[in-house]
Amino acid sequence: MSSFPYANVIPVQKRALGFAKEAVVGTYVPPTFFMPIQTFDPVDMITPLPVDYLGGSMITTYGFEQGLKWATLQAAGDFFPDSWGFPLAGLFGVDDTTGASAPYSHKLSLKFNSTGQPTTQSVTDSYGATNARGYVAAVWDEMVFTFAADRLLACSAKGLALASSTEAVPVPSLTTVLPFPVWQFTLTIAGSATAVMVTNLVVTISRKSEAIPALTGSQQPAELFEGYMTATWHGTILADPADTGLDYYLNNTQPSMNITATRGTGTGVQGLTLTSTKVAFESASLRQTGDYLTCDFAGTAIGNATDVGSQAGEGVITATLENALPAGTFI
Repeated sequence: MSSFPYANVIPVQKRALGFAKEAVVGTYVPPTFFMPIQTFDPVDMITPLPVDYLGGSMITTYGFEQGLKWATLQAAGDFFPDSWGFPLAGLFGVDDTTGASAPYSHKLSLKFNSTGQPTTQSVTDSYGATNARGYVAAVWDEMVFTFAADRLLACSAKGLALASSTEAVPVPSLTTVLPFPVWQFTLTIAGSATAVMVTNLVVTISRKSEAIPALTGSQQPAELFEGYMTATWHGTILADPADTGLDYYLNNTQPSMNITATRGTGTGVQGLTLTSTKVAFESASLRQTGDYLTCDFAGTAIGNATDVGSQAGEGVITATLENALPAGTFI
């Protein structure tokens, strides 16, 4: 009688995602903090270089070489106001931290000085194998915040890194902070929290990124480059008799948009604020939702000299985190 094959599969619950800032770009640092996630999808990208030619046979591929090698990263889950600061700070590049003790306030803004490139990070994927997999020189090029009034704040992050390597398995130590229920947030448009009421909102912060190839004698890119930043605000407004939401679009009003929540007391204060001083409504349309009308809108943040940090310049959005992590944690 044959024996049943034993697959020895790894449960996804064994997975933990660790972060650490790098002192030297591309030099692995074991995780200093772990971020609670629901999904993590890393992909080692290797450019295929098939050797194709006419060789007197009814085939075309006679060999295969590897081209440039790097990795893409994608994480998603509920937003925790401490650990999710790693990809968020890595996206912006500047962390102006205030506070002599917890709680600390981290104002994150677009890096302007020098090349505009953020501090790189080492990302460790520990999933119950003999080794963990480490991704170095990681940079983050997109974060999406999804605010639905009856749910927890959801977040996703995308980035680039050098191709993975095996590292020692760390011992995960996760935060005791809990994610935010979205009902705790207040959204103000044009400085008012009551002029319009928003039922759901998606804020997307993106940077154009690229793995740049060069003749360096190495299979890895010359740089994982972070370019310009954009920010969009999409959502649904409850229609009102004054057509406030629709008029933002029709009149090109470009209001400010700010969404914020703070909770806890003393050293346990936690918070998140996203602010764009000018948002141009690119579309807005009335919708019949059951027994009442809504207005779906899509807006793009406009560059200005207000949404910046200590490095000045111009920006389209800032993010402020309040947590117990001191200056120098993220950047």
